Amino acid sequence: MNRQRKKILMVLAATLLVGPGAVLGGQAPAACPAGQLALSVDDGQGRFNGMSQSGMVLTVTHRGDAACTLPARPELGFEDSRHQALAVSMRAPGQAPAGPVLAPLALPAGAVASSEVRWVSGDVYDDGLCIAPAYVVLRAGAGSVRAPFEGRLCGPRGQGPSYRATVFSVSAIRSPAPGVLCDAYLCADDKGVSRELTEMHLGGQAATALFSQGGFDRTAFTFASGVFCDTKERLCRENRYYGADGKRSGAVSQPYTRLLFGQ
Repeated sequence: MNRQRKKILMVLAATLLVGPGAVLGGQAPAACPAGQLALSVDDGQGRFNGMSQSGMVLTVTHRGDAACTLPARPELGFEDSRHQALAVSMRAPGQAPAGPVLAPLALPAGAVASSEVRWVSGDVYDDGLCIAPAYVVLRAGAGSVRAPFEGRLCGPRGQGPSYRATVFSVSAIRSPAPGVLCDAYLCADDKGVSRELTEMHLGGQAATALFSQGGFDRTAFTFASGVFCDTKERLCRENRYYGADGKRSGAVSQPYTRLLFGQ
């Protein structure tokens, strides 16, 4: 294998391993302080449930002013109602308990990242052990951030329950301040598209370009990623399309609804 071909293969391997948002070289940002992160979970409208399996969408929002890093795959803990740690291990998808080493994920200020987490919820083992944690805990830097948890995790008694988590995916939509969502073209709050917020977070040029388009309905808007939000309905959906019944057919996006409307 010649030197040039070997170099190309090494670059391709690195790209496939770390994915977008990862820190490949140079000076990496510091680890995210737990106090600058907001954590939430939702059940994905039940899409993980079935065949003794359950899961959740775990969403973390970076509230700091500068970029920071998180482990590319969320490192989670589970606690009881007294915040005592429970024995739950992580299993990388399709791997033994220790998965491949991934480069840290760089989170820009206001970034929103999510991961899908799955586990066995049914007592399907001959000698099984099930637990019902009250909190899920995301480890960040030297600290941690937690959110209420509802569910049951099961596993063999000798090993205990375990979970699988996908690597974090960073959204094109960010939340630079509580109750505000932005993409590359607009910013909005629970009242609708805002010129003031667009100028504040994206700059005067972006605000001028947006509002030079003439009159438009500021209370119902679609982000560049396709996520649609309606301030009258107080919901965000995965898309803006209608069904045969004339009603919006897009699935409700619980993370963005929560970020924009606080519900």
